[in-house]
Amino acid sequence: MLMSELHVSFKERDVYLDILATNYAEGRLTDEQFQKRRDELLAATTHRQCRDVLRGLPVQIPGNDQPQPSQEEARPGPRRRGILIAGLVGAVGLAGIAAWHASRPDPTEAGPVEEPYPVQPTMRSWEDWYVVRQALEARNLGGIVDLTLEADSVSGTVTVRGNPSLLSTIKTIDGVVVISEPASGTHDGPTTDLNRFGGGSAPEDARARFQELWPSAVPKQIRLLPGEDAKGIIEVTGTNHGKPITVKFSADGRSVLDVKEN
Repeated sequence: MLMSELHVSFKERDVYLDILATNYAEGRLTDEQFQKRRDELLAATTHRQCRDVLRGLPVQIPGNDQPQPSQEEARPGPRRRGILIAGLVGAVGLAGIAAWHASRPDPTEAGPVEEPYPVQPTMRSWEDWYVVRQALEARNLGGIVDLTLEADSVSGTVTVRGNPSLLSTIKTIDGVVVISEPASGTHDGPTTDLNRFGGGSAPEDARARFQELWPSAVPKQIRLLPGEDAKGIIEVTGTNHGKPITVKFSADGRSVLDVKEN
């Protein structure tokens, strides 16, 4: 397989994003052009697609079809990620990007470098919940209002941990999980911290327990809910011998609280 057809990693995508940001900071792209190309890079899945986004710009992509990060670019900090991903171009403008680009920390300085969280996690199987969970934790979105997991999607509402008035919505588009920037809002009812759900691993435990107790059942949906006492419950819905079944588990995904079969 050609290298250009390989799936681009998060760090490799970062290099493409940095090249784009450099050209924007140097005035080669308008705000609208930058935003369009940024969105195309975030949606790209292969090196070829990323390189196509940069066509026409005075940049040199190495001949091995992969962007080669310089020592400065190899470990991008969260500041660039925040600008590129949060879509703050309209707020900071060209001058802001240029100022940021000039003020990036020197990677040769002593001290640990914080690894960025994934640009946009994907949900194409139950196992991908682990990556989505990491993305939520990295954004400090630990307050669960209502979160629904399916084998190929995640949706719902969460809050900033410790600040329930800052809400973030989650949706999945073609397998890509889109997590909105937290915004002020109102929520009537309790929230439960993600850590109460086994640190986020309980949904998988509940699914395994569901299939252990009902071997013929097929799980379709898993919901994380605060519950009336805010201790957290996990609701697994599926089919058993072709008939709907819903099982409520404790927050750790182990104890069965209620079963409804139709």
